[in-house]
Amino acid sequence: MALIEQVLKYSPNGVPDRLFLKCILTGNYTAGGDPLNLNPTAFQDPNGIGILGYPDTVPQIDPAVFSQVFTGAYALYQAQVVQGATLGTYKLQIQSGGVELAAGAYPAGLLNQYVIIEVVWN
Repeated sequence: MALIEQVLKYSPNGVPDRLFLKCILTGNYTAGGDPLNLNPTAFQDPNGIGILGYPDTVPQIDPAVFSQVFTGAYALYQAQVVQGATLGTYKLQIQSGGVELAAGAYPAGLLNQYVIIEVVWN
């Protein structure tokens, strides 16, 4: 898997519930998009933010890129979330100039950059 998903913030008491994930690009990119597993067991939680009460159903509003930190020569790259049928089958797609990144190793300059995904449940 080419993404490391870390919990940045989880607001389970709001309406709607909101989760922010930091996705770090690593390894190789997969054609069609890297797997983006939204199952709670897939997340790293290094700051102990916690995901108690986390929903186990597909969000009613599609998860979206909240922020992308692509800088320098990679500032024109874009990230987008591709909808999955289950929490474990979403994808994060990377494009440059409207063209999807080719399958294979990520460009070295993208490996120290990241994408923040917002997941919203009603």
